[in-house]
Amino acid sequence: MSDAPWMRGLHADTGYLLYRLGLRSGSLFNAGLEQHGLRLRHYALLRYLSVVESARQRELSDRLGYDPSAIVSLVDDLQRLELAERRPDPNDRRNRIVVLTEAGRRLLRESEQDGARVTDELLAPLGAQERRTLHDLLLRIAEPSDAAARRAGGALPARRALRVRRARRRRPLTPPTAPAPRPGTPAPVSGASAARSAADRLLDVLGSFGQAHPAQTLTQIARRADLPLPTAHRLVGALTAWGALERGDDGRYHVGLWLWEVAALAPRGVVLRQAAMPFLEDLYEATHENVQLAVRDGLEVLYTERISGRSAVGVHSRVGARWPLHATGVGLVLLAHAGAALQDRYCAGELAAFTPFTVTDPVRLRRVLAEVRRAGCAVSDRQITDDALSVAAPVRGPRGDVVAAVSVVVPAAGARTHALVPAVQVAGRGISRALGWQPVSS
Repeated sequence: MSDAPWMRGLHADTGYLLYRLGLRSGSLFNAGLEQHGLRLRHYALLRYLSVVESARQRELSDRLGYDPSAIVSLVDDLQRLELAERRPDPNDRRNRIVVLTEAGRRLLRESEQDGARVTDELLAPLGAQERRTLHDLLLRIAEPSDAAARRAGGALPARRALRVRRARRRRPLTPPTAPAPRPGTPAPVSGASAARSAADRLLDVLGSFGQAHPAQTLTQIARRADLPLPTAHRLVGALTAWGALERGDDGRYHVGLWLWEVAALAPRGVVLRQAAMPFLEDLYEATHENVQLAVRDGLEVLYTERISGRSAVGVHSRVGARWPLHATGVGLVLLAHAGAALQDRYCAGELAAFTPFTVTDPVRLRRVLAEVRRAGCAVSDRQITDDALSVAAPVRGPRGDVVAAVSVVVPAAGARTHALVPAVQVAGRGISRALGWQPVSS
């Protein structure tokens, strides 16, 4: 151990030592996995499958806390290596399950031996009793409530960090105290107006974040929210304590998990996503290309879910991203089924061009929208990038109105549109039925 004062200070910090231990153990364990073309995430998925025998990809995402797109890529990797495979669910033929192969079980047994060697190397300075004591202490630190969950027979949480956010959520968010008025200034208006002003400032801080500004310094937040730096400092501090913002190691702030948790309660978010995921997964299995789900928010399309494989054509969309309605397949579907007044308003505005193929003429756009309604689908050919084509279909709610759109994005060169259209329409109708829509009998 170094005798430098700064190093002695770090080694006095238990959190730093745990961090260093995690880096070292992860590096050693990854070294053993890399010879099989795997990483720790692959191992976590294999280990989970060894316990539950089989699982749907949605379950893997929920239990392991990984993004659905990451799960798809991980399962693709394991299937390519013949360590796991997708099979039809015997209880529901619409869904597919992931199961561990015999090769996957052999690899796990070998990995357990590698893990034992890593443990022996890390804990070489400790005796047997010290190792048991360390293990018990680490269990108490890392999984404070898992033992109780097991005793109760319940599932373990996938994202333990959300428990912290829920605890923080219970703290009241106290707006900054306004300074006392100077002599001669008018008395403040009603308490409701003052509270609204504080709320406006808080929303301005949150509104400073976006697709182009996912992480910001305090100075950037103050500038984009048009607030004095001391005011921004107080508001950001309150939002961080509440869990709505988080501060990274580089000093920049980003949206916190608790805010994400609240946003997931939106009816067009979690309910739609849960209904859609089996059909999005089926569409991905049929194409192994980008599969997307989106809703309309005002004059923009908002992407709420996306599944993408490693070999899929590159796209600019991501979950939470917004794009103009006229330039995307899902956007054309949503605009085509919007009210006439909204269509008039949209066509009267500027139609941005992203490639030479983007529709920017309002008269032509109206013809395209009419064809979308007639055909029951939209084909957006090279309108965002000059190498991608999108096929989209509507998703209807219980009353028959179009509430979302589903699409697949493929390379424009050699795209078999005639084969993609029915597949996307089947996915759209399946999601619609899951939401309660019933087709009208002819």
